[in-house]
Amino acid sequence: MDDPRATLAGVAQACAAPGTELDAQGVVEIVGSDISAMLSFYQSLGFRIERRTGPFAVLNGYGIRIFVAENPDAPRQKRWTNVRVVVKDVDLIWKCVNAIGLPIVHGVADRPYGLRDFVVGDPTGFEIRFAQVLAG
Repeated sequence: MDDPRATLAGVAQACAAPGTELDAQGVVEIVGSDISAMLSFYQSLGFRIERRTGPFAVLNGYGIRIFVAENPDAPRQKRWTNVRVVVKDVDLIWKCVNAIGLPIVHGVADRPYGLRDFVVGDPTGFEIRFAQVLAG
Protein backbone atom coordinates (compact mmCIF):
# COMPACT_ATOMS: atom_id res chain seq x y z
CA MET A 1 0.00 0.00 0.00
CA ASP A 2 1.17 3.53 -0.73
CA ASP A 3 1.39 6.00 2.13
CA PRO A 4 -1.90 5.45 4.04
CA ARG A 5 -1.91 8.99 5.45
CA ALA A 6 -1.59 10.47 1.96
CA THR A 7 -4.37 8.18 0.72
CA LEU A 8 -6.68 9.29 3.53
CA ALA A 9 -5.84 12.95 2.92
CA GLY A 10 -6.59 12.56 -0.79
CA VAL A 11 -9.97 10.94 -0.15
CA ALA A 12 -10.89 13.41 2.61
CA GLN A 13 -10.01 16.49 0.59
CA ALA A 14 -11.54 15.27 -2.68
CA CYS A 15 -14.92 15.80 -1.06
CA ALA A 16 -14.14 18.59 1.44
CA ALA A 17 -17.12 20.60 2.66
CA PRO A 18 -17.78 23.64 0.45
CA GLY A 19 -18.14 27.21 1.63
CA THR A 20 -16.78 28.47 4.91
CA GLU A 21 -17.17 27.50 8.53
CA LEU A 22 -19.61 30.40 8.94
CA ASP A 23 -22.19 28.90 6.58
CA ALA A 24 -21.57 25.24 7.43
CA GLN A 25 -24.61 23.19 8.39
CA GLY A 26 -24.66 20.32 10.87
CA VAL A 27 -21.24 20.96 12.37
CA VAL A 28 -20.03 18.65 15.14
CA GLU A 29 -18.08 20.31 17.95
CA ILE A 30 -15.90 18.10 20.12
CA VAL A 31 -14.40 19.34 23.38
CA GLY A 32 -11.40 17.55 24.83
CA SER A 33 -8.56 18.16 27.24
CA ASP A 34 -5.75 18.00 24.63
CA ILE A 35 -6.25 19.84 21.35
CA SER A 36 -2.88 18.66 20.02
CA ALA A 37 -3.96 15.01 20.35
CA MET A 38 -7.32 15.76 18.71
CA LEU A 39 -5.69 17.60 15.80
CA SER A 40 -3.16 14.82 15.30
CA PHE A 41 -5.93 12.20 15.23
CA TYR A 42 -8.13 14.05 12.73
CA GLN A 43 -5.20 15.00 10.52
CA SER A 44 -4.23 11.31 10.47
CA LEU A 45 -7.70 10.61 9.07
CA GLY A 46 -7.13 13.18 6.31
CA PHE A 47 -8.95 16.20 7.75
CA ARG A 48 -7.33 19.56 7.00
CA ILE A 49 -7.07 22.36 9.55
CA GLU A 50 -8.92 25.34 8.08
CA ARG A 51 -8.34 27.61 11.04
CA ARG A 52 -6.82 27.42 14.48
CA THR A 53 -7.28 30.10 17.09
CA GLY A 54 -5.73 29.18 20.43
CA PRO A 55 -7.70 26.31 21.96
CA PHE A 56 -10.12 26.07 19.00
CA ALA A 57 -9.77 24.68 15.47
CA VAL A 58 -11.93 24.03 12.42
CA LEU A 59 -11.27 20.82 10.47
CA ASN A 60 -12.58 19.99 7.00
CA GLY A 61 -12.77 16.69 5.16
CA TYR A 62 -15.12 14.02 3.79
CA GLY A 63 -17.79 16.65 3.16
CA ILE A 64 -18.07 17.76 6.79
CA ARG A 65 -16.55 20.22 9.20
CA ILE A 66 -15.57 19.31 12.73
CA PHE A 67 -14.88 21.96 15.35
CA VAL A 68 -12.51 20.94 18.14
CA ALA A 69 -11.98 22.87 21.33
CA GLU A 70 -9.70 22.35 24.29
CA ASN A 71 -10.92 22.51 27.86
CA PRO A 72 -8.71 21.02 30.57
CA ASP A 73 -11.83 19.96 32.50
CA ALA A 74 -13.35 18.01 29.60
CA PRO A 75 -14.07 14.38 30.48
CA ARG A 76 -12.35 11.63 28.53
CA GLN A 77 -14.71 8.71 28.25
CA LYS A 78 -16.62 6.69 25.70
CA ARG A 79 -19.56 8.82 24.59
CA TRP A 80 -21.58 6.38 22.48
CA THR A 81 -21.87 9.21 20.01
CA ASN A 82 -20.52 9.26 16.49
CA VAL A 83 -20.68 11.00 13.18
CA ARG A 84 -21.12 8.92 10.05
CA VAL A 85 -18.90 9.59 7.06
CA VAL A 86 -20.11 7.87 3.88
CA VAL A 87 -17.31 7.00 1.46
CA LYS A 88 -17.14 5.20 -1.89
CA ASP A 89 -14.63 2.56 -0.72
CA VAL A 90 -14.85 1.82 3.01
CA ASP A 91 -12.39 -1.07 2.70
CA LEU A 92 -9.70 1.32 1.44
CA ILE A 93 -10.28 3.60 4.44
CA TRP A 94 -10.28 0.53 6.73
CA LYS A 95 -6.90 -0.61 5.39
CA CYS A 96 -5.39 2.86 5.81
CA VAL A 97 -6.74 3.33 9.35
CA ASN A 98 -5.34 -0.06 10.35
CA ALA A 99 -1.99 0.65 8.70
CA ILE A 100 -1.49 3.80 10.79
CA GLY A 101 -2.77 2.14 13.96
CA LEU A 102 -5.74 4.30 14.91
CA PRO A 103 -7.98 2.91 17.68
CA ILE A 104 -10.75 0.70 16.26
CA VAL A 105 -14.02 0.57 18.21
CA HIS A 106 -15.93 -1.74 15.82
CA GLY A 107 -14.33 -3.68 12.96
CA VAL A 108 -15.46 -3.49 9.36
CA ALA A 109 -18.50 -5.59 8.49
CA ASP A 110 -21.72 -5.60 6.49
CA ARG A 111 -24.53 -4.42 8.75
CA PRO A 112 -28.25 -5.30 8.63
CA TYR A 113 -29.08 -1.59 8.22
CA GLY A 114 -27.63 -1.57 4.68
CA LEU A 115 -24.10 -0.31 5.27
CA ARG A 116 -20.63 -1.77 5.37
CA ASP A 117 -18.92 0.20 8.11
CA PHE A 118 -16.42 0.45 10.93
CA VAL A 119 -15.90 2.82 13.84
CA VAL A 120 -12.72 4.51 15.04
CA GLY A 121 -12.44 6.42 18.34
CA ASP A 122 -10.78 9.80 18.83
CA PRO A 123 -8.76 10.83 21.91
CA THR A 124 -11.86 12.28 23.62
CA GLY A 125 -14.01 9.15 23.26
CA PHE A 126 -15.96 10.54 20.28
CA GLU A 127 -16.35 8.12 17.37
CA ILE A 128 -16.19 8.39 13.58
CA ARG A 129 -18.17 5.77 11.64
CA PHE A 130 -16.89 5.29 8.09
CA ALA A 131 -19.56 3.65 5.94
CA GLN A 132 -20.32 2.53 2.42
CA VAL A 133 -23.83 1.82 1.16
CA LEU A 134 -24.31 -1.84 0.32
CA ALA A 135 -25.59 -2.56 -3.18
CA GLY A 136 -28.86 -4.27 -3.55
